[in-house]
Amino acid sequence: KALFDRALEEDASCAVALVGLGKIAAERQDFPEAIRRFEAALVAQPGANAIHYPLAMVYRRLGDLDQAKLHLEQRGDVPAQIDDPFMAELRQLRTGARFYEKHAVAAGKAGRLEMAVNDLRRALEAAPESASAQLNLGTALALMGEKEAAIGHYREALRLKPRFARAHYNLAVLLAEQGNEREAVERFQHAIAADPKYFDAHLGLADGLAQSGRCELAVSHYVRAIEIDPRHRVARMRHARSLRLAGRYADARAALEEACEILPESMILTHAFAHLLASCPDASQRDGRRALQLAKAVFQTRKSIEHAETVAMAYAETGDYEQAQLWQNQAITVATQSAQIDQFPRLRQKLTRYENGQPWREP
Repeated sequence: KALFDRALEEDASCAVALVGLGKIAAERQDFPEAIRRFEAALVAQPGANAIHYPLAMVYRRLGDLDQAKLHLEQRGDVPAQIDDPFMAELRQLRTGARFYEKHAVAAGKAGRLEMAVNDLRRALEAAPESASAQLNLGTALALMGEKEAAIGHYREALRLKPRFARAHYNLAVLLAEQGNEREAVERFQHAIAADPKYFDAHLGLADGLAQSGRCELAVSHYVRAIEIDPRHRVARMRHARSLRLAGRYADARAALEEACEILPESMILTHAFAHLLASCPDASQRDGRRALQLAKAVFQTRKSIEHAETVAMAYAETGDYEQAQLWQNQAITVATQSAQIDQFPRLRQKLTRYENGQPWREP
């Protein structure tokens, strides 16, 4: 009581002190004093609806059931609070841009995209200059299929923050989806300029360059991506493919051999290596026996059309065309059973070559 009295001397409207004194008065059964203190606290902080409960209990003990019922109906969970400027500033964070943005990101991760969009719009109302809110709103809209609106928000994020690597990257991805490869490549390049170790940007740029036929330039960015993440299977696969498309067969073989050493569990890389060893146009890079060993191991893991085809190619490279025909017919059987009729022209073309004692070569 002495401490609450001292608090009131400092601040006569300190609701927390008034509630404390009201509870002490109620314990001492000084009910008129308790009512006076609780009601004074409500005047000081009308929103502190938790005060209604102890006030209702005092009225009930006095036998005034009407007043008790009235206050019980107004009870809530908001307690009296100290008027602390620091805490007031912290409470503002719960209704400011950062609060809405963090809440939106959590909602987006939970798949509640509409909630995320609404929170991000509130964040932008509170802080229109927030580049991160523009970025996140663009991402939420993109996930909802509103790609044009998303592009607009990414561009606005870049207007606010020109070297925003993530915004450049996200914009590049959507532009690439729309077929605007030229600007997509530029945006990937801007993302890398802003963040040279941005793995996804290097991979995206390399993919864009490869799709436009600039395989040699694509290779350099696949190499950079692999330096950043040596165990990334997709980067290594596409790197080897670009080398092969560029006619650099020895480099492609070396790249796949290294990839298989680092990622021996990857059947996709092992299959690609077997495929190259069996069908490479450069005779110096072919190795039918090794291709056969790798291809059979992959087929045992997953008995697919493509894997059976590679076993057939490997047999043909070793000169065993009878086995090549058997395995190619097995691939045709799998395609028939799975109703993949679009595969038949290629499968039969290969079978015809094996029947004629010819291997299969792929550039």
